[in-house]
Amino acid sequence: MTSPTLHIKQEDVHLWAMDRHHWLLAALMGGIHSIFHVFMRLIPAFIPVLTGALGYPLWKLGMLVSAYFVGSSVGLLPMGELSDRYDRRITLSGALAIVGLGYLLFSVAPLVGTALPETAIAGLAFDGPFVVMATSMVISGFGTSAHVPVGVPLLTANATADDRGKLLGIWGGSSKIGDAVGPAAVGVLILVLGWQAILFSFGLLGLVCAAGLYVILGASGFETRPVGDQAERDDNAETWESLLADRRRYLYPMLVLVGYFAAYSIVVQGTITFVPAFITDVYGYSFSLGSISFGPESFADFALSVLLVGAAISRFVGGYLVDRYEHRLVLVATLIMAAAAMFVFSLASLGPVALIVVLIVFGAGLWGNSPARDSLVSDLGPDEREGRTFSYLWTASRVFGALSPTAIGFLAGSAGIRKGFTYLSIATLIAALFVALLFSNRIYRDNAIDPDVALDD
Repeated sequence: MTSPTLHIKQEDVHLWAMDRHHWLLAALMGGIHSIFHVFMRLIPAFIPVLTGALGYPLWKLGMLVSAYFVGSSVGLLPMGELSDRYDRRITLSGALAIVGLGYLLFSVAPLVGTALPETAIAGLAFDGPFVVMATSMVISGFGTSAHVPVGVPLLTANATADDRGKLLGIWGGSSKIGDAVGPAAVGVLILVLGWQAILFSFGLLGLVCAAGLYVILGASGFETRPVGDQAERDDNAETWESLLADRRRYLYPMLVLVGYFAAYSIVVQGTITFVPAFITDVYGYSFSLGSISFGPESFADFALSVLLVGAAISRFVGGYLVDRYEHRLVLVATLIMAAAAMFVFSLASLGPVALIVVLIVFGAGLWGNSPARDSLVSDLGPDEREGRTFSYLWTASRVFGALSPTAIGFLAGSAGIRKGFTYLSIATLIAALFVALLFSNRIYRDNAIDPDVALDD
């Protein structure tokens, strides 16, 4: 059988050639994915500000980010079940409303938290406002958990095979636009508003967007209900048993992807959380535009936005590549590029321009693999279990990602923040090694290429 690493899946694929139906789908789902990611990246952008305003150490602020991803981890499995059983229009818009409510609670934490007593866990003291902040992050994280197990199946259910890669590229790239908008908005708004006012406004925005999403999905004509009726989804034993009979079709690649997600999520969450702190502490660059001066915290937030813009562009390009080349090849190539850029970022002393260039390459490599990854995951299981398949893997991602901010925060405080990013670059290479295992026919049978005939060993 021809080696899959150079397999071109279509002879003539025009860049971004899609019909009106698919462009509308891309705009709607890309927009909602951006909004979810704006909320996901707000607290890391506030870390330099909260350090001074509240006096919390880095490891404690890292715990707030960890709490967000604990909530997301808890929510993924039930969201996957809801996605495969009930109208995704209700689930997705309701989840976004929960995110907004969590940020409203965070914004008033210094006020309502004073009524709570100090809590001690494992010898560590946490005051009332911090407990309320952590609780609010768990709530928002729970809402955020819906965007992958609900959003991706909703997208693929309305996409054709020829355009799925491009649509997933737009979906993934839009998330990085949201990631970039969040820190950039914080960098600007913090010049004129306090952190509580900013987060309260974002909480209200979440509620408004949730209501708008519910109305727009209802009027769009897109299919938001899961495949089949309840009996078909519960009793689809034949398809499921055939997947389990050949472990290369589901079990083995799922286990390998759990390893990939474990390493990859540690890198992503550590990067998002501490890139602003790294740039502020190591470089301390500032700049001016006319009469307006931007301090090191604002420069760091803008630099994070540049990294995420590179990530967004790479996902758009990655979606095109997925419609032409083998998923695994795209995954490995982007991860190696990210690891190389991260080594430079962690070890070299860079000027402002060089720093921006490295961040662009870094972001492009680290996040450019998502269309290939999502296509690979979507191919693993039957349509009736697609939401649950995504939820299983993203649960692993969130569990390990939740550990990363606290671990890197402790490491930065003891060994230095440069050392922390050096370890993250090694973890990126480990993620690439897990993906490389999927090139073995003994581990992975590509159902999309050869659905009926087992690969030769």
